This record gives sequence, C-alpha cells and structure tokens, in this order.
Amino acid sequence: MSTVEYIIAFLGAIVVIGGFIYGIYDTYSRRKDSDHKTENPESERAWH
Repeated sequence: MSTVEYIIAFLGAIVVIGGFIYGIYDTYSRRKDSDHKTENPESERAWH
C-alpha cells in the first residue's frame, strides 16, 4: 500500500470510531434527558 492509501485507511477508521463514539454519547444523552423528564411530571404539564 502506498502512503496515500494508508492515510485514507486511517481517516476511514477515525470516521468509523467517531461514529460509534457519537452514537454512544447520543444514546446516553437521550436516556439522561428522558430520565429527567420522568422525575418531575408536573413540570412537564406546566409547559402544555
């Protein structure tokens, strides 16, 4: 493999790993938000 191919493979691996990290973070963030909403249901009703 040439140097260019190594660089492209490295960048592709970074994109894949970054996607997994973002997915885990997004899931954690959504779960944290939904837990916060269920803790105090009266404040949820006050907005509607």
